[in-house]
Amino acid sequence: MKTLSALLAFSLAFFSASPGAAAAFTQVVRSAPATAPMVQLSPLGLGAPISPTLSPLTGPLSAAALSVPALTPAPMLAPVAVLSASGITARFKDGGPVAAAAPIQARTALGALSSGVRSIGRSQDSGRAAALESLFTGAKVRGSIGDAVEAAGAETSGRSSLAAPLTPEALEAVAGDTKKPLAERQAAVAAIAKLGGETAPASLGRVADANPEGGPEDYEVHRAALKALADGFGTVRSLRPVSRAHADAILVKLAEQKPALAVFDFDDTLEPWKAKATPETGAALKAASDAGVRVAILTNRPAEKDGNGPTILNSLETLAPAQKAAVTVAGRAGAEMVQYDAQGRPALVERLAAWTPAERAILDAVSKALGERFGTAENQGQTGGNTEYSYFRNLPIGITQATLDAAIAFLGQELAQSGLPGLHVTGRFAQRPDLPPYVQISKIDKQRGMDTLATQRSAYERLADLRALGLPARAAAKALSWLKKIPEARIPAARTLVVGDQFFGGRSADAEMAKAAPGALVVSVGGKADPRLENIFVWPSRAHAGSMELLGAMARKSDGGFNKKAVVGLFLGRSLSIASFILTGIAYPFIAGPAVGWATFGTLMALGPLAAIATGPLNGALADKFSARTSMTLNMAIRAILALALPAFSYFGILNFWTLLLASIANGWALSASMTTEGAYVRRLAGKHQNSVQALVSINFVVLQVLLGLLIGVGSLIDSWNPVTPFLISAAVHAFIIVPLMFLTMPADKPAPAAQGAPRTLDRTLAAAKGFVRRYWKEMLLTAAAVASYPFIHSALPIAVAFFTWVLRSGTVKALRAGDYREVSPREKEVAAELQGREGQDDAETRALRSEAKAWKGRQFKTILFSAGQAVMTYPFQNFALPLIAVILVGAAGKGLILGQFLGAMYFGNLIANSSQAKLPDLRLPLLGRLPGQRIVQGGVLAMAAAWLYTGLVPGSLLAAAAAVAAAAAMMWFAGKVTHRGWIRMLGLGLAALTLPASVWFFPGLLPFLNVKTAMMLAMLAYGFFVGPSAVSLGIYQQNNTDKKHLGKVFGSGSSFFNTFNSLGYGLLSLAAGAFSPAFPALFVPLGLAYLLGGWLFHRAPARLPGLPESSFKKAADRD
Repeated sequence: MKTLSALLAFSLAFFSASPGAAAAFTQVVRSAPATAPMVQLSPLGLGAPISPTLSPLTGPLSAAALSVPALTPAPMLAPVAVLSASGITARFKDGGPVAAAAPIQARTALGALSSGVRSIGRSQDSGRAAALESLFTGAKVRGSIGDAVEAAGAETSGRSSLAAPLTPEALEAVAGDTKKPLAERQAAVAAIAKLGGETAPASLGRVADANPEGGPEDYEVHRAALKALADGFGTVRSLRPVSRAHADAILVKLAEQKPALAVFDFDDTLEPWKAKATPETGAALKAASDAGVRVAILTNRPAEKDGNGPTILNSLETLAPAQKAAVTVAGRAGAEMVQYDAQGRPALVERLAAWTPAERAILDAVSKALGERFGTAENQGQTGGNTEYSYFRNLPIGITQATLDAAIAFLGQELAQSGLPGLHVTGRFAQRPDLPPYVQISKIDKQRGMDTLATQRSAYERLADLRALGLPARAAAKALSWLKKIPEARIPAARTLVVGDQFFGGRSADAEMAKAAPGALVVSVGGKADPRLENIFVWPSRAHAGSMELLGAMARKSDGGFNKKAVVGLFLGRSLSIASFILTGIAYPFIAGPAVGWATFGTLMALGPLAAIATGPLNGALADKFSARTSMTLNMAIRAILALALPAFSYFGILNFWTLLLASIANGWALSASMTTEGAYVRRLAGKHQNSVQALVSINFVVLQVLLGLLIGVGSLIDSWNPVTPFLISAAVHAFIIVPLMFLTMPADKPAPAAQGAPRTLDRTLAAAKGFVRRYWKEMLLTAAAVASYPFIHSALPIAVAFFTWVLRSGTVKALRAGDYREVSPREKEVAAELQGREGQDDAETRALRSEAKAWKGRQFKTILFSAGQAVMTYPFQNFALPLIAVILVGAAGKGLILGQFLGAMYFGNLIANSSQAKLPDLRLPLLGRLPGQRIVQGGVLAMAAAWLYTGLVPGSLLAAAAAVAAAAAMMWFAGKVTHRGWIRMLGLGLAALTLPASVWFFPGLLPFLNVKTAMMLAMLAYGFFVGPSAVSLGIYQQNNTDKKHLGKVFGSGSSFFNTFNSLGYGLLSLAAGAFSPAFPALFVPLGLAYLLGGWLFHRAPARLPGLPESSFKKAADRD
């Protein structure tokens, strides 16, 4: 029998009420063979609750395996795991029996540990016995020598699971291994803490002391070890200072991602205790404020004189007026709020009410009881004292920390029983050992000051604007009381910096600032910090020097990769290009359609993307190779030349199918190249503002569509012009405005240094050409056969399929499908580490992990397929069906106007949705305060809605305009709640909107108050509301999951798929249109069936795109 296993199982049965423990003991006694080896392992105390805050193990425990002789296969003891970070807790619940969870077979000791606890947590009473049995007696591993769980990983396959026992030393090795994932190292720390006994504290101490010059992950392991010491063993040690390299990394992040609020203590933080501010401090405070950070000083010192000591205002009187005006001052821990004006004159703008006589009487009584219980001591003839907000009492010199803690607890209980609950009670030891410690009762603390600073930023900014306009200081407090009534959002803790010097032991006044903003970056410049405080770091430089480093970093200008000049140039150029595109887009169908016939026009549209299909990967490779200046200038020049094609064909009388096809193919390639390069460069030019720029890109396009097509009605101008005029305008705009703009504003640096290879020679070029032919000769023959078939079958479908097959077999697309261009996410790394620890297993959980890993690896290619599928359901309808509907409805006279209105309505729905998703920076306006950029955009959209109804759909009706504003606001409210996952799933709702005009057209009496034109506009509004955001969501998902240096290749390949699917869609739609006369409304029937299938596919799409939000709708915290 395994003696140690029996002893451990007996201990578990003795200390735990769980029936599974007894079952485990029974199993060991009943089934263990006598020849099993002896191993040493500390008991883990499973009867205690398991912490929900420990991280999961994501890889094998690599420890030196002990050399043991061959053993008789036997059930062996497997260790117990720490709990995963997901918050699952192993709980023993009452209730009916459930089936026992299948044993999870792990090849590592830590893997067995984790799977065992998960099994217990999922099991109830009747199933827990089986789970514990598996946990304590082991589970068979496929391919292993015996019924043992592998401990040392794949490199020691076949060894006993306990050849490397789970000792503190082995776990220390994991915790200190800088090559291990952080989650595994933290899990090892937690496992050490669970070992208990006398060895665990010493082991945790050694882990905490390891890697003193390490980076951020080493510091988190250090923090975890000290926190475990404090929580589990009552030993509270201070965090050590971060290494210089780690500090520098924090400073870089502060420079690139500046906090919205930075709160500093004053004494021993900005300056020595009660000293005056130096010019260096004043300059640093102002520089940080000028960089956009709201800087505040939060101190326990009063702002108003209340004794012999200096006030905080006395210490700041050395600052220049502009330096004072840059800082908000919170005295007495926030009870006295002071604001300086531009001339440096202070005004007390907010003051907390002092103790009432009744409150003072209670405090006197409680203080007397404290003295009787714990004793007292005199200091300068006093045993205590009080201020307007605090009450303190001296305690005897020489008391212990335990006595001080007991005095604090006693005061809290007495105050609650006396009718003063909720007061802040603290105790401190004096800096000098010959002075008495004391306890303090306060109605204020720094948490209150932090709340004021975080929740009233706009109120104080508006007050500063009023004072700049002449508001007298005596009226400032009253004005602020009114300004505070205006609702405003709290500054997120994630955008807050807290700096102080007292965060440990009896000197922890600044800890209240950290507690008030959980998740904020907290820095101690006092040399010490309690590891139980969230996200706190001890700075290597102390006091003034450390604070100057932090202020300097916030003041430092950092573009975070954002190229302002290039982004401005991009928006100016693309706006002009989009306006030109709108003009030519409306005009083109009414030139080509009558010239070749509408059925043939569909074929023309299908053939147009062929060049873009074939050259998509090449376009992406060029975007990765050339600079933004070269690529974008060249693209715009080519578009200027191609815009002249139709006017030239018309002038020379050769406007026919073949010349239109030539122009369509060339323009399709140019447009694809422009879209590819822009998609690849947006992330490179936008840097840290990528999401904002991407949102503006989507809004920029649809705003121009709405303005020109829906509100201005530019289609009516096209109806009255010569049809080729829009193309002449486009050529001139591109050649004389956009090309110079791109050349002057785009950066000339290449995305990555070009590899220096051997010079290109004729022989090498010929060899490369031969290699290309050998590789793709089948695809070339297939494409040639498809092209040759066109004169016989008059369909572009075989050509599109041939090109698509060629692209699908290209090396770029193969690498894309293999996941070579992806950005490896943290979750993907965790899954890979977990699978490494489960090598050789085939249980349900391992299969699920493999499936998840496969989904992460293939997400880029699946995104391309879904994007192409979204395109095939929308672009052919927009560019082929809508012009045809316009001609059928109104004839040749007003076709341009109504087509522009249909497109404008579609893009207006898109704009309503996108305006609620655009995360734009706040704008600071005098008196109005900070206005979210998103709200400004939404206000403009609501104004457009009113203008559309008032001037278009229901001319002159204010009631209709007001209803439009209300409807648009409701749509914005809904859009603001939907996640990227939701938009992808809801694509089918937009497609379903087309049933409205179909119903009105098929059954005119069904909705007598609607005509087909109005029904089409309303349908296109809803269509755009859902279709546009789904495309944006897929695009953002693709960008966020693509390695930056491969953006061009990915977007180029995506362009090929996009154009292939479009070509197929145009071909199928033209075939269907030729089968009906007139094409509409009959064509709504096959479209409806196709859209029904597409909506179902997209409803299921997010399941194949890992990393999307878990829900289709945002949680309340996500909407803040």
